[in-house]
Amino acid sequence: MAPNTVRRTVAVFLALAFCLGGLSAGRRYWEGRPAFTAGENRGYYVWNDPDGWHIRWTTRGDRHVFAGTLKCDGVFEDFEAVSAEGRDFIKKISLDTLRFDTVVKGGADGMNFRLSPSTKTLTFDLRIDGRTALPEEVRVGRDKVRPEKVPFTIVR
Repeated sequence: MAPNTVRRTVAVFLALAFCLGGLSAGRRYWEGRPAFTAGENRGYYVWNDPDGWHIRWTTRGDRHVFAGTLKCDGVFEDFEAVSAEGRDFIKKISLDTLRFDTVVKGGADGMNFRLSPSTKTLTFDLRIDGRTALPEEVRVGRDKVRPEKVPFTIVR
C-alpha cells in the first residue's frame, strides 16, 4: 500500500473510533448525561451514569407521539417511568423488554433503569409519530453521539 493511502486509512479509522467514543479517554460514548432542556429539540436523549440508564424524549412545543421498545440480553432492574401522565404507556413488559407509547407537547417523558450485571447488549427501537426515528433525532451520552441507524444496539 502506498504511504499516503496508509496514512489516510489510519486517519479515517482514528476519526471514526473517536466519534464513536472508543478513544475518548477510555470513556464509553453512552456515558454521561447530555446537556439538554425539555422542549429545546424534538427527539431522544440516552445516557448511562452512576445512577443507571436513562432515556428521555422531548419536543419543541408541538404535540408528538413517541413510542418504542428497549430490549436487552439480560434483565431490566429498578425500572421507573418519568413524567408519565394521562394515557401515557411506559411499562416493563418482561424481564428483558421495556415498552412505551406516549404523547408529549413541550415537555419530556422518559424512564430510568438498571441492567443486570450479566447484560451485554441493549437495543433501542425508537419511533416518532409512527415512523422510525431518524439518527439525527437521537443523541447518546454526554457528547450527544448519533447512532448510524435506528434501531441501534449498545454493546457494553
